[in-house]
Amino acid sequence: MRLLFILNEAAPLYKLGGLGDVGSGLSQALLAAGVDIRLCLPYHPQIKVSDRHLVATGEAIFAAEPLTYQVYLTYLPGSAVPIYLIAEARYLAVTSDALDKDVAKAAVFCLCLADFLSRFSAWKPQLLHLHDWHTALLPLLLKHRYDLNLPSLLTIHNHRYFGQAPLSLLHDLNLNPDLCQVLTWDGQDQTLNLLLEGVIHADAVTTVSPTYRQELLQEPGVLFDALRTKVGRFYAVLNGLDYHTWDPQTDPHIDRRYTTATAPVAKSANKQALCRRLGLAVISSTPLIVFIGRLDPQQKGLSLLLQGFQTNRFPPPKAQFILLGTGDPQLERALHQAADRLPTVHLATRYDEALAHQLYAAADIIIIPSSYEPCGLIQLIAQRYGTLPVAHAVGGLIDTIKPPTTGFLYTPNTLDQLLSALDQALSYLHSPSETQFYTALMSLELSWKAATPIYIDLYTATISGDMKG
Repeated sequence: MRLLFILNEAAPLYKLGGLGDVGSGLSQALLAAGVDIRLCLPYHPQIKVSDRHLVATGEAIFAAEPLTYQVYLTYLPGSAVPIYLIAEARYLAVTSDALDKDVAKAAVFCLCLADFLSRFSAWKPQLLHLHDWHTALLPLLLKHRYDLNLPSLLTIHNHRYFGQAPLSLLHDLNLNPDLCQVLTWDGQDQTLNLLLEGVIHADAVTTVSPTYRQELLQEPGVLFDALRTKVGRFYAVLNGLDYHTWDPQTDPHIDRRYTTATAPVAKSANKQALCRRLGLAVISSTPLIVFIGRLDPQQKGLSLLLQGFQTNRFPPPKAQFILLGTGDPQLERALHQAADRLPTVHLATRYDEALAHQLYAAADIIIIPSSYEPCGLIQLIAQRYGTLPVAHAVGGLIDTIKPPTTGFLYTPNTLDQLLSALDQALSYLHSPSETQFYTALMSLELSWKAATPIYIDLYTATISGDMKG
């Protein structure tokens, strides 16, 4: 099976969030299972590779102007997964931030890739696996501009990031909406929803947890109407972890590596070393609570932390708290204004992969107060590192946290309920023996082992057209 895995990010080449981990981990698992897989990404300016070779140079018309693009072939670092990088000097050379919303960049990426697939590629994929809105225009372009029918499967990692574009984007892409009734319908409000276009034109759709799938099917709106009409070809496959990247026994970023047996001593040592570096009091018996994630005011529940800082109710007494993340600038400023005066709080408002590893290896508890969470890799990584998740009961968090042994869930998403769940978690930390506590978390099967054969079956069915509806 020849599979082209198309996405905006793949760690360690380029990562904005959890999608980068999925791109890396799942692709390597599929390769190990015998799939002839290649990745394809925009050649973002942040990507630095030395071992590459040029496989094609082409020209595509966007906004009535010719754009020259190059396609390079290299390998995902540390793996045998081949990867195409598509370069273009005007749109694809733009640097994206953590709240990437550049629809023109995404459109040009899809356009250049469609042109490459239609004219140049000596390696012909049997299936396209698309990820999120950045890639969702590809089936439409292949069908209506290039008259090329390639089976495609689209995975929705986060429906709130859907890529809203002006209707003029159709003209920029030389697409006639009169040739496609769906385009006319989507464009009635003079905007395009790129994710919706992907849902409609892809042959199958998946998302990243069973509970999140059910939540999407119950939502009102045209995107969800489209999913409901496609319910027989809309599947859920729970995310996994790349055990090569996330392994406390081999992690190069942490001070003390550990197994289940050595976790109590090693995590305490890691906590002390980390607090010393960050300027917090070094007291091994003080619980360390952390938050790691994108600073998104709509999704990540950070208003609860702001409320807790402002009222001196969070962090709890005799606990320390470290936040790591970047995103909305206004939210970053508000968090600093509320918390910088608190001696038990450290805010690291930046992207720092090494510090993320160190936090997982040092923390006692990680909080995930998300208003919605498609799957979440954070709780999986925390469990792998022997850190107890405390999370709002929503989406994939429900599917992956089973109280009390693998974490705590709470609802509704209020500060009172978060603090109540934290109180339960703090009491539970040492209620069983330390061996039982760490065994329950760290022995979970969290790799891509379960998801890989499910994806392969879905790929086979999509290629053959053997779908339910």
